[in-house]
Amino acid sequence: MSFSAVERHINLIADLFMGAASAKGPVSAIERDYVRRQLEDLLSVRSLPPSVADHVERFDPMAFDVNAAARTLYAEPPMRLRRLLELCAFVTVSDGAMAPQQDRYIRKLGSAFGMSEDEYRDLTLAHESKGPRRTFTQMAVVEVPGPSDGD
Repeated sequence: MSFSAVERHINLIADLFMGAASAKGPVSAIERDYVRRQLEDLLSVRSLPPSVADHVERFDPMAFDVNAAARTLYAEPPMRLRRLLELCAFVTVSDGAMAPQQDRYIRKLGSAFGMSEDEYRDLTLAHESKGPRRTFTQMAVVEVPGPSDGD
């Protein structure tokens, strides 16, 4: 893969990350820092190349087309698309919690990657089956059959 292709992919990934962060409104300093660290990790560098850092700073959520970015990455995936969706989901919780708008973003991106909801449900706010969440104490309770249950 040529340097220009790598740079194009990393910029698209940066856009997906920033799209995830900005889905709920203005990007916080925590989210922007997290995006930078994720990109540094992907590139195996201690600090982002100036062109990538500038790309992150100039991100315009109003001009970003998540479907177009997803189509490009679907056609030429730089990694497994599920993993890329996971990394985007991590961005949504980097400031503490995923907002409903960010949940919709993850769902839209998963769909744009051609994934079924079952393939990415665990990355959304509706990650558990229907019904109330059980506490650890509730999960640890072991039902013991009574005299009438075993007969």
